[in-house]
Amino acid sequence: MGPNLSLNPDAPRRRASPPPFVAPVSLVRWALPVKLYHLLDAEYALDDIHRRRLKISLVPDLNDPFELRGIRLPLPQHRSFWREFLQDIGKHWGVLCFSRSWDSPLLWSHYAEKHRGLCLGFEVSPEIAEPVRYRKSMLPFALDLALPRGGLGYKEMREILFTKYCGWDTRMKCA
Repeated sequence: MGPNLSLNPDAPRRRASPPPFVAPVSLVRWALPVKLYHLLDAEYALDDIHRRRLKISLVPDLNDPFELRGIRLPLPQHRSFWREFLQDIGKHWGVLCFSRSWDSPLLWSHYAEKHRGLCLGFEVSPEIAEPVRYRKSMLPFALDLALPRGGLGYKEMREILFTKYCGWDTRMKCA
């Protein structure tokens, strides 16, 4: 049995409905699993192993203050809308990040208690392992404040979720 991904291990287990911008993932293709690693503080890692679940980081608790803020927001009302939007999704949704490598000193310093934490390894289906893309500049989406989610659809929301500033790229390559 796999780990319980519940935020609260004492909460009743129920299937969460997906956010309005998440499309179902088809798992009909057969592929070999990929190895992914999750670095974290030793206390949380041991607790996760004991409870057979992983702690999901809520949006307000992410260690990069610019996470999910990589879009161009030229007007004050755009910035206000986006701040409120992130607060709203942060109440219900979180992020669970993995790396394809476990041996980066930068990752250990940022995510594993300054090199004192642990690294958990997993084999997962490639369909659920979306790679992060790194950029030097912000994404050029135009928000329409009259529409739900600012007019951003599934494709744009996925691009925002899986795009980070190139300074976080441990391979030190930026497009």
